[in-house]
Amino acid sequence: MFTNMVYVIIYFVLLFLVVLLYVLRNSFSLAHYFVFNRSGGVFEVSMSLVALVFGASSVFGLAGWGYKFGWNALWWIIPGVVGLLVLSIFFSRAIYQVKGVTISDIVEKVFGIEVKVLVSVILFIAWLSVLAGQIIAGGNITSYLFGGNKVVGYVVFTVLFAGYTVLYGQVGTMKTGFLQVILMVAAIVVLLFAVFGKVDLGGVKELRNITFSFDDKFTFDFWFSLFVAVFLSYLFGPDIYSRIFSSNSERTARFSLIISSILILIIATLIVLLGIVSRYYLGNIANPDKVILEISLDLLPEWLKPLMMVFLVSIPLSGADIILVTVTALLVRDFLFNIVKNEKVREKLLSLVFVRIFSMVAITVALVIALYGKDIISTLMVAYKIFSNSITPFILASLVLINKKKSIHFSSVSKLILVSSLAVVGTYSILAEIFIPQIKFRFYELVLIFLLLLVISLVVWVERKNTFFNKLS
Repeated sequence: MFTNMVYVIIYFVLLFLVVLLYVLRNSFSLAHYFVFNRSGGVFEVSMSLVALVFGASSVFGLAGWGYKFGWNALWWIIPGVVGLLVLSIFFSRAIYQVKGVTISDIVEKVFGIEVKVLVSVILFIAWLSVLAGQIIAGGNITSYLFGGNKVVGYVVFTVLFAGYTVLYGQVGTMKTGFLQVILMVAAIVVLLFAVFGKVDLGGVKELRNITFSFDDKFTFDFWFSLFVAVFLSYLFGPDIYSRIFSSNSERTARFSLIISSILILIIATLIVLLGIVSRYYLGNIANPDKVILEISLDLLPEWLKPLMMVFLVSIPLSGADIILVTVTALLVRDFLFNIVKNEKVREKLLSLVFVRIFSMVAITVALVIALYGKDIISTLMVAYKIFSNSITPFILASLVLINKKKSIHFSSVSKLILVSSLAVVGTYSILAEIFIPQIKFRFYELVLIFLLLLVISLVVWVERKNTFFNKLS
């Protein structure tokens, strides 16, 4: 156990040094903290996108789903890959031209500051659950290093990854993404070879019949709900947009999305395959999210296990750091800065000292959520549904209007209608997903999205019509 912990600490020190060397060679500012000073190249942005996607859900959760659902597990990734390609082809230019810091800036450009603040609040609540999902995955690994003590494991993982992220923000996510991806892929390949050597591959029916189908466990309703939530979360994902904002050009952003989507699909297929074959070796296990950890502890030689601990810890780390930066920006820059009226306080809020303090507050709240959370994907699905139900209609409408170069002045009545509609849908989604699941109904996500789009479309139509008649008069 002690040896494993030493290797993990050495790895985190290495990551910190990589970030520190960049900071020492370059002047460091708030722009570096939030958007890497908008200097990310194709390689850096692509690797950070892959690292982001293959955090806790798409490795531990995806392997667990492969164990439970077979090839159907790929539906946790396929809608996302489609979303990235749609984003690259149709919206990357409009997003980049906003020159924003968070996705809320896109909403503000069209709908104003009032809608932006409410979007930021809902998104902050939802994305705390996404961050908690990464902590659950990392905590499950580090808990092993402390004799299965959940609380100690979760706290240690949180302190380790938050170290360089709280200090240097987006610089840490961009400069360490490549290393995290390489270690993750190496770990998956090693584990695949290890389990292949213990299983009769001829008896693995999924290798003979690669199909996607519905059954009692993977129903159509479940698939539909999953597809909508995942597709919209990639197409309008706040952390993905932060990669676009951190790019050095619109071309870089567009090509990075395409390159990363191809790599994501390939890596996801390997992870699902690992989960499928592991079922034939492990038999029935209580927590499929721990398939990768079980295989690592059971099949690898003792000399390789400490290194594998480093590989495994790097997986949730690769998403956690990016998400923490997004959550911090939403809290400090998009919410607190816009509700505080005192100019001196506003100025302090956007100082690096205060940004780092609120980053620590956000990670502490996420840690508490993780300690009381369920499995990884369930925790993330709560966030994705809240986000897709309430916020994606506003982002879609914003991007369409920006693409068409339509500028609309919303009256106070229109703003009240928009804010009220968003508040009602956001509150309902939070209650339905977290507190009162009984109020959910079939395809309720699609109904809420449609209703919000309808309200937005009607308000925009009325305002444009009023503008037209005002010009005539």
